[in-house]
Amino acid sequence: MRWLSPWVAMVLLLGACGDDDGDGAPPDSGIDAGVDAGPRDLGQPPAPIAKRPWVLGTTTTSAVVRWEVPEEPESVTLTWTPEAGGEATTVEGTTEAYESTLDHGLGFPTIDFPDLPGTYHLQEVRITGLDPATCYTYEVPALAEGGRFCTMHEATDHETPIELLVIGDTSPVLGRTGGLLEQLAEPEVEMTLHAGDLQYYDALIETWAVWFGAHEPILAQGAFWPTIGNHEQEREGEYEQTYARYFADPATDAEGNPDGNTAAYHFQSGGVHFFSVNSEDDIGEFDADFSWLEEGLTAAEASEGFRFSIVFFHRPIYTLAEHAPSESLRAILEPILQRHEVALVLQGHNHVYERFDVDGLPYVVTGGGGSGIYGLDDQVEVRPDEVPLRVAAGAFIHGVRVTITATEMHLRAIDAEGAIRDEVRFALD
Repeated sequence: MRWLSPWVAMVLLLGACGDDDGDGAPPDSGIDAGVDAGPRDLGQPPAPIAKRPWVLGTTTTSAVVRWEVPEEPESVTLTWTPEAGGEATTVEGTTEAYESTLDHGLGFPTIDFPDLPGTYHLQEVRITGLDPATCYTYEVPALAEGGRFCTMHEATDHETPIELLVIGDTSPVLGRTGGLLEQLAEPEVEMTLHAGDLQYYDALIETWAVWFGAHEPILAQGAFWPTIGNHEQEREGEYEQTYARYFADPATDAEGNPDGNTAAYHFQSGGVHFFSVNSEDDIGEFDADFSWLEEGLTAAEASEGFRFSIVFFHRPIYTLAEHAPSESLRAILEPILQRHEVALVLQGHNHVYERFDVDGLPYVVTGGGGSGIYGLDDQVEVRPDEVPLRVAAGAFIHGVRVTITATEMHLRAIDAEGAIRDEVRFALD
């Protein structure tokens, strides 16, 4: 799907993906922006569109599916079926009305899907009674759309491989995110972690109305686990009316209660515990001393079947690229990570790929999800002591595939052509 003309993309790209700190430089402009969708009558803006379904909150026996429509539905239903075959089951869900004041994208004749103010109806179905480590397909009859999801593995199941995808800093209207996601969305992937900056209002042409359709390859593939980036609130009320609306309380326990909150949460699969941390002190419920993380890591290590933890957040505390690492975050977070059994740290924000080895703990920057590429070595001269810690790096569009087996954690940085640009295997006890 194409949404804007090349000349509009080239002009507006200079505003895309900048940093709220004001220290960003224009990204490169080597993009495939798409073709002109044709002008429309600006006096008659298009009607609000539905947001395709997405999955979150998967546990060993349950999953949550959400979608949004502009008209109040008569009923909310979803049909799910075991992917391996079996009887179809139809379940009912709930709907909640939201008032949006956002009008982003209006006034640009080449944008087919602006964000329009009005009343929207967010629907949710919670599916229960599922089997662990099992994949299912589903369909939302009202939208004639669906997808698949996979339940989490029992904590004591260390044999079944865990397959996940990690991306960050996606920007679908610039033309590169879609092609990347098509390369990354392999059948084995069970879930996607997003390292923040899901989309960019400061690009002027980016809208949430486009985002859900553009991310269909991963949203239809499995559960989506986001973390907050600095671009999740670029207009007044954007965070509350979009991110916090769509992804509220993404993780739940076996009883359906929130495991954390919208801004910081925890889930587990196969004894591997995942922690999404809010690195933005002006967005969401920010934990200034990260005591929630410390307590969560401690509780995880005392739980049955624990193997190790993976922590992901947006602003990197180790990077040599354009935006300097956050010293304040490092001072608080690094001691917590070192005190606990953390096997991998995932970060975004800088639109490059980097992998660091810091006292045996890998820190990965994966901000190449489709926005403009940043300078790779901007901090090298001012941080010479940290240069030896960076063991792999590259300035390219990419995502990271992670496979966790009984004996190893296998990471591959994969570019938009499907080529593996970095690969490493970490032995597990």
